[in-house]
Amino acid sequence: MSATQGPEGTPALMNCMEPIHIRAKEVRKAIEEFLLKIEHEHTTLSWPTVLDNFALLSGHISSLLSMMKSDKTLPLRNYPVVPLRLNPDTDPVLMELTGRRVPIMSHAEVPDYLRTKPDPEVEQTERQLLAEVMPHTEQTSVSPAQLTQFNKQCNRVLDKIKVARSNWQADQVNSRSSATAVTFKQRATEELVAAVYYGRGIKLTTPVATLQSADQKTIIIPNTKVSNPSKLSSFYEKYTDQSNRKKNHFPVKHKHKLCVSDLPDEIIVKIFAFLDIDNLLQVTCVCRKWKHLSEDSLLWHDTFKRFFDVGINTAYSKLMKLTLSDTKREFDKSSVSWKRQFFNHCRTRNQRLLSNVKIDPYAGVTLASDIFEKYHIKFQLLIKDKQDKDHYFPMQSSCQRNPFKASILLQCHSLHSFPPLKSIKSLSIFAVTALVLGHGCCPVQGSPTKLGLVKCENLLVDAKERELADIASDDQIEMHKTPGGFLVGSWKGTDDPAIIYAPLPCYNLVQKSFFSTRERIFSPAHRVVLDDIDPRYGLHGYTCYLHLHSSTKTLWQDKFSHLSSNESVEDGVLIMTPDSSCVGPFKLLSWRWKTELFSGLIKNLAVLDIVVKDCNKDVIWAASSPVTSQSISSSKLSFEQSGPLMLVHHEDDCGIVTVTYATSTDGFPSVPSIKICLKASKINQWFGTKY
Repeated sequence: MSATQGPEGTPALMNCMEPIHIRAKEVRKAIEEFLLKIEHEHTTLSWPTVLDNFALLSGHISSLLSMMKSDKTLPLRNYPVVPLRLNPDTDPVLMELTGRRVPIMSHAEVPDYLRTKPDPEVEQTERQLLAEVMPHTEQTSVSPAQLTQFNKQCNRVLDKIKVARSNWQADQVNSRSSATAVTFKQRATEELVAAVYYGRGIKLTTPVATLQSADQKTIIIPNTKVSNPSKLSSFYEKYTDQSNRKKNHFPVKHKHKLCVSDLPDEIIVKIFAFLDIDNLLQVTCVCRKWKHLSEDSLLWHDTFKRFFDVGINTAYSKLMKLTLSDTKREFDKSSVSWKRQFFNHCRTRNQRLLSNVKIDPYAGVTLASDIFEKYHIKFQLLIKDKQDKDHYFPMQSSCQRNPFKASILLQCHSLHSFPPLKSIKSLSIFAVTALVLGHGCCPVQGSPTKLGLVKCENLLVDAKERELADIASDDQIEMHKTPGGFLVGSWKGTDDPAIIYAPLPCYNLVQKSFFSTRERIFSPAHRVVLDDIDPRYGLHGYTCYLHLHSSTKTLWQDKFSHLSSNESVEDGVLIMTPDSSCVGPFKLLSWRWKTELFSGLIKNLAVLDIVVKDCNKDVIWAASSPVTSQSISSSKLSFEQSGPLMLVHHEDDCGIVTVTYATSTDGFPSVPSIKICLKASKINQWFGTKY
């Protein structure tokens, strides 16, 4: 080749072209591999594999372009490539470089393969098109912020693809390495079978008989075994025929098999001693013998000692006092059920530690920060479809650093696909807690965990599906509200869930997490306090805390004290209207959702937290539910506002809350009306009255 800058630029040009040539080879190799996969593996090729190959090609091409645009790379346009010699003979080097597309470098091939500029007609057409496009491109410009955001999203998608590909490759390697290797020889197996059934290879001390097999071999059989020689011969022929087949390597069936249950009871108990508590509880479901052995007193005595070393003497003394008080016989330590004592001690200790739960002085419920930081509670979402298949997903708090006062908002979004929205049968939330708590309510090292049901909703009642209300949407997802308060977001125009929210009130949430079971939600017993002096007992002295928030920030909150009603219960409802002239600042309702790849903003959607205390300072009503704002007619109210009136409404089995606010042009809404209603059925159940 010849360079326009003279011979002194040739070494620099060669050094510049060498890495570009290597990158071009990598691009070519990646394209060839992709084409081979399309040709030979088109029946088994999956869409993620195609995306991986496209990502690989994109990475190679991007690196090649960035290398050519680098400041260290010489301007290649100043170095036109021309052939030094034209030869009619076939050039093998040229064929190898061009993939056997150009066999010779002749005058006929030069204009097609080595042209540095297009034809004059093409140049003229290109100039005309550029002249037409330039005025439009000058008017519309893309901001650098948009380009930066687009590049971030592309890089994030590429990172996710690379991580998924590496995980898939690791799973493939693990599955190959975990394959069971062949540890037997076919010939040795046949000799063992012949020795067991026919005595081949065993020195005989008794009279023998001979048997002719199908392969003309003489088999020596003891007379004590030969009850039916024809049956033995047919069995041996059948076994050898099956063992020679590659697909039928079945083990020989013996009449007496050895299993774990045949071991002595002491050995089985010794094996059970190496299990943790979760597995020790699971082996009780195997059979009656294992259940009896897994409840061995010495086994659970060691477990009790490992977790509660200082509590053994205390447990003995309590049991001794109870035994001596009930009966006059002596206390027998061997009769103690240490399994029952272990769980009773766990429950008693947890109750003592959870009795000192801190209460927020403003909201009047448990501090939300303690749920995650002090008690280390984690949550899981269980989705059961109509085929009764369970799908577990971890849930996280959407605002864990700065939690809300009266509730926690759990969210779940996964790259793995959720079940379709129409196939969901029930939604349940489980709290994962430690079974044994130490000092400061921290889980003891090695403590097993348990699942406690804290919220459950069945979407299929009496073989009828409960309809999900479409409450809000944006250009990407649609939000649906279940009757129980779940917020399910599905991709717009599809039946695939994208994100699931679950607001949980903090009232008694710690107790529910630790004392609930898998099937039953813990509900503390309420002691009815009667009053025969006050004729309006249960109709006054209420305190209400209202909190309206989005997924990440507070929109409005206020506390109202000494609430009462001037009238008695009407239409089964006690209506209380607090003074709304001194309410706190109010913001418009909005909901910001975010997954690992996408995010958006939905208007007129929020979560309303309600905490109502009675005159005895006990929480009578605690709720947390998604709400929307709806426009109402101004003729219903007696005041005038500059903007349209919006209504936020919530109703459940305990009561009704409505908040009316007016939007304005200055962007600061006002709250002209708040109405809090308690249902008479709840008041009568709580106070023992008959209103």
